[in-house]
Order: sequence, then C-alpha cells, then structure tokens
Amino acid sequence: MAAQAALEVKASGKKLVVFGWENLDRGLHITQRLCRKITLRAADAIICGNQDGASLVRQWGYKGIIEVMPQRGIDPLEFSPALPKQIRRQAPNFTIGFVGRFVPEKGGDTLFQAFSMLIKKGRNVQLVMLGSGPEMENWRKLARELGIAKQVNWLDAVPHFEPNPEVSQRLEHNIRLNHFEDRVSLIPFALSDREGELTLYVPRSDEPNRGISSLYKHVNVLTDEIKVEVKPLDSIFANLGLNRLDFLKIDTDGNDTLI
Repeated sequence: MAAQAALEVKASGKKLVVFGWENLDRGLHITQRLCRKITLRAADAIICGNQDGASLVRQWGYKGIIEVMPQRGIDPLEFSPALPKQIRRQAPNFTIGFVGRFVPEKGGDTLFQAFSMLIKKGRNVQLVMLGSGPEMENWRKLARELGIAKQVNWLDAVPHFEPNPEVSQRLEHNIRLNHFEDRVSLIPFALSDREGELTLYVPRSDEPNRGISSLYKHVNVLTDEIKVEVKPLDSIFANLGLNRLDFLKIDTDGNDTLI
C-alpha cells in the first residue's frame, strides 16, 4: 500500500515525504522488501521517529534528506491529571516525568545528571520515575550521589499484559530475580475490542527476537500460532482495582486500534 501511494504521488508530480517509526531491521518477505525499495526510491525526504530509525534508513540505502522528529509530546491542557498524594511536594513549579523500562539504553543516568543541574541552579522541580527494571538500584544510588534523592519520586509500574506464554515466563522469572513482585503485575492475556479467544502469531523457533508477537500477522517471522484469551480493557478495571486511567502505553505490533 505504501509503495502504491508513493508511485501515485510521484506520477502526479508532487513531492513525497515519508514518516516512519521503524528502528528494527526485521526479516521481510521479498514482496515487502520490494515495496520498501520502491518507497525509498520515490521519497524526496524521510522523517524518522528516532535516531536509530534514521540510521536504519541509511543502512537500507536511502541517500536523500532525513530528519529526526521524536513524537513523544502531549497536550498539557488535555492531559493534566492530579499527582498522587504520595509524590506531592511543596507545590513544585515543574514536574519532569519518566515512563519506561529502567535499562541503560533509556538514558536514565543522563536524565539524572541534567536534573541535578536544575537543582543546583535552585529550580523548584521534581522528577517522577514510573517503571521498573535492572537499573533501578543503580539509578537510586546515582540519585543519592548527586544529592537529588529527595526530589526524585519512584512509582510502581503499571499492570503489564503479556499473552505469549514464553515471554510471560521470562518476565515472571525476571520479576522474581529483581524482587519486583510488589511493583509489577503480570497479567497473562491479550487486550482487544472483545472477550473470547483469538490467534496470537508468534515467531518461528530460529527467530532471535522472541519478544515479537501480535494478533495481526504483519511480518514473515510470525509463523507459529497459539490460542490466547482476550478481553477489552474497560471490562477488567474492577478486577484490577482501578477507577481511572491516566496513562496507557500500547505496543502490540498492529493491533493498537482495537485496544
């Protein structure tokens, strides 16, 4: 579809600018690789969602204009929930938030260094860290060493849904290994727009990326199938003890709109 649209735009004599998030060089069917090649040749410029994506586009042979434009901003007038009581300080003027895995590649150490510069300048700010991961203790230690521990607030991770038994087993082992049982709630079914049972496509046995799976078969490495339980998110609020939803991160490789 992308290749067809690219050819139609070029045939009309207009400029073609392509936006993409892709930052993994996944194995594709020969027809998908051909479509990608056509799109890259037709593009007058490409906007990537991150620097890794830009590097990958170059690796694919694109020699035109590339710009990196991260898409992580939100409208603070629309998304402005009140902070939980346990992290309210003396009305700080500004709150910086981190949501994600506590792993080296997320740059938590860089964030702490930058935040400490604000504190040294006397700025009335606080940092909220939401998530979990192997770097938690290292980041906590760094916060103490930088003298910003009182301004950093750590929140428990949100419930995590993982229907793939292989990935769920690994996550459960990692949770126990890092003593995160009280911080991570692992729920072994998929989210969709209905209740019931659906087919989950999982990678073939020789695929090194074991984490990729989807209810939508969108890449050729998803060759195996398993049946999984699915539920809509709003139907499980009571079971989770939730009465509101402030933030939802979705990364389901093609099934996002149904959630």
